[in-house]
Amino acid sequence: MNHENQYTELIAGAHFEKPKYSRFIYEITEPLNIARKRLALLYENFDVDTAVGVQLDAIGVRVGISRHLPMKLIGIYFALDDVDGVGFDRGVWKGKYDPDDGIVSLDDETYRLVIKTKILANKFDGKNQSVPEFINTVLGYFGVPAKIFDFQDEQNMHVVLNMTKSETPPIVWELISRRLIDIVAAGVGMQIVDNEPYFGFDYETASVKGFDEGHFFPFEN
Repeated sequence: MNHENQYTELIAGAHFEKPKYSRFIYEITEPLNIARKRLALLYENFDVDTAVGVQLDAIGVRVGISRHLPMKLIGIYFALDDVDGVGFDRGVWKGKYDPDDGIVSLDDETYRLVIKTKILANKFDGKNQSVPEFINTVLGYFGVPAKIFDFQDEQNMHVVLNMTKSETPPIVWELISRRLIDIVAAGVGMQIVDNEPYFGFDYETASVKGFDEGHFFPFEN
């Protein structure tokens, strides 16, 4: 058995060739050496960029977000011409008491991004002018290019966030719309609105589309 480590290499020349002394130094320093290496490994095991499994769960507990989140059930119930539903021979008929939501357990890579989002939210200053930067950073985590959002403060303890649902990762939409990641102060109501193009004839822009793409303008709003 080799009884050498970085500490036995520091033994002075007068004692270097004394095996019992070298082994004595090794025996009292090697446990400390092992502990130092394991402590250094903890940085990697519990770093949000490298942690996996239960280590990632432990980080989530500390920042305040679980791996198991309530999400809208997508791709299960039968629907015609609906991106969230599925068609004939694939979809399950939704009963009167069947849930719209379910508990989803995130995989490590998705959960890692959610934890980063929560960390960012924990440091968020709560100012309205900071919301676009916050959301753009979150979308960047999920590989979506930055874009400008319309954030309206109605000055009545209620704010409205306009986002394009079709271009927003479902997990980000759910986190913000359900306020699992909160971007407004406690007691302030928030409505998230899909920036869908409105229906129009003989005219088409990014905000106005024709059949199958345009939506009727919500006059009640």
